[in-house]
Amino acid sequence: MLGNLKLLSSKGLKIQILTSLFANQMAFAGKDDQGDKGKGNKGGQSNQHGNQQCGGGNQGGNEGNGQDNGSGSGSGGQGNGNNNEQSSNKGKFSFKIVPLIFGDLDILTRTYNLTESETNKSNEEVILEFDNFSNGFKVIKQVDWNIGLGIAGILSHTSLPGVGVSIGLAPYAGSKVTFKNYVSDLKSLKNIERKIPFKSSRALSMKNGESVLFEQTGGLFFGVGIGAYGLGVGSKVVIEGNFKTKVERLLNSKVRVTVVSDSIKKASVHTGALIASISANKEAQLSDGISYIVDLNKEEGKKIYELMMSGDFTLAEIKSAANDNSSVTRVESVKTKLNTNLKRASIGIPFISLSNGSGITLEHSLTQNHLDGNLTESQYGIYQKSKNGQFVSKDREARFLWSYDDDHGTSRKMSKYLKTLRGKTGLSEFLNIVVQDEEKLGYSEINLNVALPGTYLEALLKTF
Repeated sequence: MLGNLKLLSSKGLKIQILTSLFANQMAFAGKDDQGDKGKGNKGGQSNQHGNQQCGGGNQGGNEGNGQDNGSGSGSGGQGNGNNNEQSSNKGKFSFKIVPLIFGDLDILTRTYNLTESETNKSNEEVILEFDNFSNGFKVIKQVDWNIGLGIAGILSHTSLPGVGVSIGLAPYAGSKVTFKNYVSDLKSLKNIERKIPFKSSRALSMKNGESVLFEQTGGLFFGVGIGAYGLGVGSKVVIEGNFKTKVERLLNSKVRVTVVSDSIKKASVHTGALIASISANKEAQLSDGISYIVDLNKEEGKKIYELMMSGDFTLAEIKSAANDNSSVTRVESVKTKLNTNLKRASIGIPFISLSNGSGITLEHSLTQNHLDGNLTESQYGIYQKSKNGQFVSKDREARFLWSYDDDHGTSRKMSKYLKTLRGKTGLSEFLNIVVQDEEKLGYSEINLNVALPGTYLEALLKTF
């Protein structure tokens, strides 16, 4: 059996802001109709009352005519009121255009202790400690935002005040930056400098292994929904473009620059009631990427790097194609096609919810290594299941992958999931881990990746 296990813990911060006018702008004309109806009735009564007074006034001179006028006119007034009521009961459609605004801000920081726990040689038991930081920390900081602004049309009917149909269209844009840093002690955690390395001097100040990934996103959202008395059915289509640039610091004053262009199409259908929902999602993604190694020891390398960071790759392509051991080297090109189908059911409120899901992801890629000329074609498939923070999957190489993460982890939760994992897999010796008592762990993560026989793997997946 070949496998590996990773257990991580950190302190995490996650903030989400979501503003939407789309779901809260349902407009109905029932109140206006009821007001018109009331005015019609009052008008009929006033007409009747006035005519009766007139009839009474004429009664002394011509009693018969007075009675006839009063009665006839009064009945006519009441008739007009009844006709208005019957007309308003038929109801009418109302269509309104409202703003469609959506967006979110996600700020996340995770700190990983890089010090491995020691194994007790007497019983091969691993004691997971949280107070030994001799190997320092890895820190991941991510800032992600997007915003969309468009319009929505809402159709309703006065006879069905709880039912509405909505259609929305909105362009949107966003950006995400992910920093990976390494520090040696707790004190240094408070003094991490995070800047996008547009200048070569900033890239040179990064430590070996540190990286910055920044993404720019733009797309178009189209959605249709039907709501009826708390129940809803809807679908949405998203067409998105994504441009990523990653800078990774290497040894000897070199950096690796990778640029990737993604074209993404997403479609989903969902239905829900109050705090419960079911959804089916499809996603197709085409990616085209290329990477370079740039030598920042050379002035030419610094110039090429800064041009690349401004979006100009012309000089990098010319120099790397010359193959004269210059300051920039083209490393590899990758083309990838990814298709994903997922189904999910969830119940709960934001930040407190239970969810189950399953699906399959298929990937086909072509990698051209520009250093040795080799062209590699690969296909990858993965079946996955998720349940309340657990993620279970298998790939085409018959490897079992299990992961769990929690932004608000505790020793008790981690011990519980390790016990469940030992019981279901039978890997008691491999997972012989004891978690020290610690009430709050912050972000916690467990990753298991192990090769298992095919028939055993199929049976194991059914238990999750």
